[in-house]
Amino acid sequence: MWKFILVFVIVTVADFLWAAYISHTAKGNIWKASSYAAAIALFGGMITIAYINDSRMIIPAVLGAFAGTYLCLRFKKD
Repeated sequence: MWKFILVFVIVTVADFLWAAYISHTAKGNIWKASSYAAAIALFGGMITIAYINDSRMIIPAVLGAFAGTYLCLRFKKD
């Protein structure tokens, strides 16, 4: 169960980072977009490691992806 929760949280954060990265890239914020890209690489690697050995982890990954985008767009103020 802890792995399910961990994957959900990591993917939620990663998807939030993707949404913010796209926003900052569109605005031409070089440093912010680059920082988000680096964080995306880190969280993406963690996600891959988490479900390489257990394909069931795609379920919390999908749920986390939805939650990350929802949260970023819901609370985005800039």
